[in-house]
Amino acid sequence: MDRIHEAGIEDKPAKLSDALLPLKEKLASVIALSHSKADLYKEGWSRRVTSVTTKLSGTDLKIFVDLLSRVTMDEEEGISGGWHVFIRLSLHCLAKIESLLNLLPAVEKKAEASYLTRIGVGIAIDNFLSDVAPYVNHITYFNEILGMLIKYHTPGLVWTKESIVALTDSCLIPPFWYTYEEGLDTLQHLLETVKQAAASAASTNQAHRVGKDSPLISLAYGGAKALYSKVTEDQHQVIMRLHKEANIQVLKTMWCLPEDPIVQRFLSVTFPSILMSISAFVPRSEEEGGPIRCQFISNEPFTFNMPQEAVDPQYPAHPKSQNIGKPTRIFLNFHGGGFVSGTPHTHETYLREWAKDSKCLIVSVDYKLAPEKQFPFQVEECTYVYKWLVDNNPWGIKPSEIVLGGDSAGGNLSMTTTMNIILNHPNLPVPDGILMAYPALDLTYTVTTSRAMFLNDVLVPYCFLEKCLEAYTEGSDTRNPLVSPLWADDDLLKKLPHNIVILNAGLDPLLDDGVKFAHKCRKLGVPVVQKTYELLPHGYLNFASPYIPYAWKAKTEATEFLRTIFETAERKKNL
Repeated sequence: MDRIHEAGIEDKPAKLSDALLPLKEKLASVIALSHSKADLYKEGWSRRVTSVTTKLSGTDLKIFVDLLSRVTMDEEEGISGGWHVFIRLSLHCLAKIESLLNLLPAVEKKAEASYLTRIGVGIAIDNFLSDVAPYVNHITYFNEILGMLIKYHTPGLVWTKESIVALTDSCLIPPFWYTYEEGLDTLQHLLETVKQAAASAASTNQAHRVGKDSPLISLAYGGAKALYSKVTEDQHQVIMRLHKEANIQVLKTMWCLPEDPIVQRFLSVTFPSILMSISAFVPRSEEEGGPIRCQFISNEPFTFNMPQEAVDPQYPAHPKSQNIGKPTRIFLNFHGGGFVSGTPHTHETYLREWAKDSKCLIVSVDYKLAPEKQFPFQVEECTYVYKWLVDNNPWGIKPSEIVLGGDSAGGNLSMTTTMNIILNHPNLPVPDGILMAYPALDLTYTVTTSRAMFLNDVLVPYCFLEKCLEAYTEGSDTRNPLVSPLWADDDLLKKLPHNIVILNAGLDPLLDDGVKFAHKCRKLGVPVVQKTYELLPHGYLNFASPYIPYAWKAKTEATEFLRTIFETAERKKNL
């Protein structure tokens, strides 16, 4: 299907009422067109065409109009990224329907010119219905989403576990938005297969072994069971049940697949060649929690005194490692994975490109995972590595600029580490900048438009998010800014570095986290550069490939943003 041209959320109308006007106008246009086609083909050409156009003009689209009239024109909600993506997707769907309806006369003419008129007409009708059917179904889904947003969109409303289960039970909307961008439909099928395989493996008698043995073996076993289950059970029902019944071990198995030794060997072939990629332990006493494993990635010649005993024998040094020169720029990275999975290696494919293009040394922290370790352990670990880097570390690393960053949960840790430095380590310098990709900045159960809209996302459905939040924050105040930066007070936000970039995914339950955080900072005079890739899902940096051109473009632009952050920090220090 045609790609929707991307645009930054920050460039959209400030008021929801203004943003909805183009959608209402397009709806009126398509209803009139659909009604006229229903009258035109009422007699003669095709009753099947008439049934579709009549249903559109008389039922589905009128419901859409009625629901839109009930949307509360909340001034603050005008900044919601979720609403803008909803409008964007709706406009795209309506434009496709309008285009197909306008083609009907040409289709009729072509069919009637056929030597076998009856067969030609039948084929033409079948082709038209095949083309228009997905979009007609999408209008139904948009109506369901809109009804859900109206029902659950109450400022400050908090979801309980019971309400999440009830909402998931009632919401049967598949993630149809993956069909709106080239390559994402294939990604959707792949992720759903992996998801079912992980759940099937966990539901067997070997469930206690999931996440402990090879993830690939677990998924292969579960995949065979999942394929068998498809014979007797509807796939969509399998996915919905999985969302409700998934536990942390299922998520670890699914998201840790890149850590499997066999998969690693395959992926390593696709990694960009680089001068250095070394896994080593940053020294820390056992009383403080023990050494912290980090991945040191660079394509620049450098010199520092990394002791041989610090190198992780499980991940030996890259054969091209050298020791000449000195690093100047440091990017301290925290990987994503919902706080429960992932390592620096699962994100190395794009980190290597960042290291090469930004001419920096990347230190990617392999922080301890939940639920074995919970907040604030991870924040303290990340802060310790930062302190070790800037405070005369014994290895001789002396950065001139240091930028923090990460994706998803790692985006949260980059911001909470910065806030922890400001609040509890006043003698440490504040980071020179922050780069966050689709960050989780609100770990409360607050309802947002994007969380409700993408309730059944393929990679991060809300029930998965709930499991991750519980594993990481159990027993903690989720409105603590070191848990949820979106809840930080104005004084703390004003002390953040004036060099922040947020890269959002439009098809992401966490979209509104980044959009609202940027808005809150800007109101206080803290500049934030924000870019939203409206037709990409959560985790797009890991999926970027030539087969998903839009994700590939986003990854390239992320490298440019990182380089700009370093250059901005350097200019400020030279003033």
